[in-house]
Amino acid sequence: MTEAAVDSSPQELAKKFSSEDRLFDAYRELQKVKEEDLTEEEKETIKIAESCQKFADLIKGEVDPTWTSLGESKKNYRYQNMHYKLDTQPVRVDMTIESPVETSLVIPLIATLNEVDLYSSWLPNWNKPKFRVTRSETLKKTGKLSQVFTTRTETPQNTVEFYVNATVLDDSETSKEFVVNLDALKPGEADGLCPDPVEGVNRILLSGGMMFRKCPDDVAARAKELRKKNKNAKDEDIVMVSLSIVYSNPTKFLKPNFIMRQVGLFILKTVIGAMWSKLLGVAEEIRDGKRPEFDKLMEERKETYDWVKKCADNIV
Repeated sequence: MTEAAVDSSPQELAKKFSSEDRLFDAYRELQKVKEEDLTEEEKETIKIAESCQKFADLIKGEVDPTWTSLGESKKNYRYQNMHYKLDTQPVRVDMTIESPVETSLVIPLIATLNEVDLYSSWLPNWNKPKFRVTRSETLKKTGKLSQVFTTRTETPQNTVEFYVNATVLDDSETSKEFVVNLDALKPGEADGLCPDPVEGVNRILLSGGMMFRKCPDDVAARAKELRKKNKNAKDEDIVMVSLSIVYSNPTKFLKPNFIMRQVGLFILKTVIGAMWSKLLGVAEEIRDGKRPEFDKLMEERKETYDWVKKCADNIV
């Protein structure tokens, strides 16, 4: 820590860390400040950080024993573990996927999530069953990568949309973690950027996020051995990536039964699993220069993605 940092007050340091997207470090400093001395902006920082901390705790904690485990599987020379919980009164699905991946995929994975306007270029587009992205738009950007965005899709049953506040946190220097936190938005939130639902469109809530962190040595060793079976794979360091998705529809109630559980299992294991594989596949294509539309945007935002690389290098 520099001499200037030592002489700075917790609030001054918190402001500096917030400007660098080091929200957890800002939160740690603000915890040293009496509540009555906090500004409204600092209180909002604490609120956002605590929401992000809940996500981080979920990812790093022990799996809830009430959740269903789909066990470990192998896909494209990588291990992955999936757990989920399905509720029907009202409908809510909690899901986590964890996979050790090579460090060269960190920036492409973040780009895949961050470049919202390109979702329609890689998300599944099916006619039978009907599924296509009809709108995916960034509504507001803050910091280096944080943003408010919306996505609308046509599905077999109806048109679905959601609004999300995505917050990016660099905690790589302190905890060797890099977090993309997704908070579901309700009508009126985000300074009115989330409007009331329109007729004929099913508004759902989507939250969760993605975390990159240092991979345990034994897990990394197993992952490297599996990658060696791919003749085209390079020998490189491994990081752990975890994805969490919480899908909820507070107005929809379903009668729980065997068929409902089987359909839910199919969607989670097959459809969500396929989308995770697609996400990794797109990241590989970005890394290998096969997605020129991403190359163009990443070059335009070179300073931002250079910062992401610096954060990723800190994780290993």
